Amino acid sequence: MIRAGAVTFEGSGTVEADEIIIDGGATLSGAGDRYLKSGVTPITVDGTLNYTGLQDGTRTVTLDGGSGLIFLGANLTASVGTPAFTGSMSGSGGLTKVGAGQLRVNNSFTGPASVYAGYLALDNIVSGGLSVAADAGVAFVQPSDLVSVLNAPSSTFQSNALAGLYVEDTLTNPNLTGVDFDDLRFLKMGPGRLTLSQPAVLANLTSGVVVAEGQLQYSVANAVAAGMPIKVDQSNLATGLCPP
Repeated sequence: MIRAGAVTFEGSGTVEADEIIIDGGATLSGAGDRYLKSGVTPITVDGTLNYTGLQDGTRTVTLDGGSGLIFLGANLTASVGTPAFTGSMSGSGGLTKVGAGQLRVNNSFTGPASVYAGYLALDNIVSGGLSVAADAGVAFVQPSDLVSVLNAPSSTFQSNALAGLYVEDTLTNPNLTGVDFDDLRFLKMGPGRLTLSQPAVLANLTSGVVVAEGQLQYSVANAVAAGMPIKVDQSNLATGLCPP
């Protein structure tokens, strides 16, 4: 646990921690293999993690809560803990999301983002490229970012991947003009309500809808195509799907 000040791992010094907690105002810096154990290390970041990469081996962090800053000097492989990390990520590195669960990041990092499993919500577009595996998903706060990513040559989506929107409060009839979902499914993330009251919003969607959190409300008969598979990832179907 780092309660205050700054701790930097340099040279050959190694501490393979079973768990790392960085309190607000504290900073941990250095190569990940100097303080992360082989395999998976739970880490809570309320302060700052200045991650400079790995010199050898494979390390994965479980982002186990916190609302601080992770500065990526290299690519970080991360899974999601309970509660999930809710802070920011910046720097020249990138993020690889592994494992089940949902992660939302206020992102300004310039490296790539990859989603191998679970769902990743990003506040901003990823300038370094995006790749999403089958049955994994990515969502954006801004509809225009979703449009840009789906049309970008640097984006790679495997068949049956998911792409969609994160809604914190309410969002009605987002402008998704120009989007071709092809064989992708639409992903609704976030605790808020997404309302579709115009037939053209998801006009190009044919593969299905997943409501991971919050609500999807459609108030015209053809807002969602007849027979469209709709999956609600929560126990109470009535709170996740609100047809007319």
